[in-house]
Parts: sequence; structure tokens; C-alpha cells
Amino acid sequence: MGSFVAAFLVLLSISCWDKGIVEASVAGEKDLSLSTGEKHALDKFKTLMEAVLFDDRLKKEAYLVRWLRASRFDIKKAEKMLLENLRWRDEFQMDTIHDEDWSEFQERFPYEVSFDKEFQPG
Repeated sequence: MGSFVAAFLVLLSISCWDKGIVEASVAGEKDLSLSTGEKHALDKFKTLMEAVLFDDRLKKEAYLVRWLRASRFDIKKAEKMLLENLRWRDEFQMDTIHDEDWSEFQERFPYEVSFDKEFQPG
């Protein structure tokens, strides 16, 4: 059964390749369906931003493609947006926010998150 699925996926990827769609798999993320031109733009953007991105999770293709999609795959515009976001993260110390003491807020503003049988927030 496993070899059948593997063969099916190979045939599917060949079919998609003929249509100009490239599958970019990212561990732990949904697969990304990108055209050949979009995949090329992603590769260029990834190379361009690699020296600036300080955390491995920021270097993932799933994260980077969001910036490209928001800029309609304009690499310069995506670079500007991402650099602005990194400056904002640094200015407001977003990378250390979980290290702060939030006990006062938890006491003053208690909340509870519950889930139903289908694990939907209640």
C-alpha cells in the first residue's frame, strides 16, 4: 500500500511539474503550491534575507512565502516589509515577551480557555 501511495505522489508531482506548479515541502508546515516563477522568487528572497534572519523558524519557506504573497512576489517590496517587521520586533522586544512577568495581568484579568468535544474553543 505504501509503494502505491509513493507512486501516486510521484505521478502527481510529474503532472504538476508539467503545469508549471512546483511542490515545496516544509517540515511541520502545509505544503506550498508555487508556480516555477514563484519558487524562483522564493529562492532569491531566501538567499537575500538569510543573513538578516536570526532565528531558524524565520528562515522557513512557509514564513518567507507569506511576505512574498503579501507583496505579490515583488522581492524588493517583500524585503522592505520584512525588514520593517524585524525592526518592530526589536523595538517592542517581541522575542523576549514570554520571559516577562505577567502575573499581575493574570490576577487582574483572569481568563479560561475551554474546548468542546471536537476541540473547538468554547
